[in-house]
Amino acid sequence: MRKPAPPKAHMRNLTCAFILLALTGCATTHSYTPVPCLTQSQYNDLKAKEPPKVHDQLNGDAAHDVGPLAGSAIRLRGYADGLLTVLGGCTGPSK
Repeated sequence: MRKPAPPKAHMRNLTCAFILLALTGCATTHSYTPVPCLTQSQYNDLKAKEPPKVHDQLNGDAAHDVGPLAGSAIRLRGYADGLLTVLGGCTGPSK
């Protein structure tokens, strides 16, 4: 006596599962290893210069909030420029 054929949905699920299992070995992963280019004191100095947060100065009134936000934006821009300068020293030799 023959067994009845499995339902098509069941066969499709099994086929998908086998395909996924077969493809898992094909995936490539990237592993990044951090390389320190700053000393701890340089890092601490940068961390100390981080601009303060202004969320506690905002009250929802646009006319009032524009002052703290504008000042914060200027300080953040200066901080980011400093970070870019420091990170420029972390790059390797150009080819």
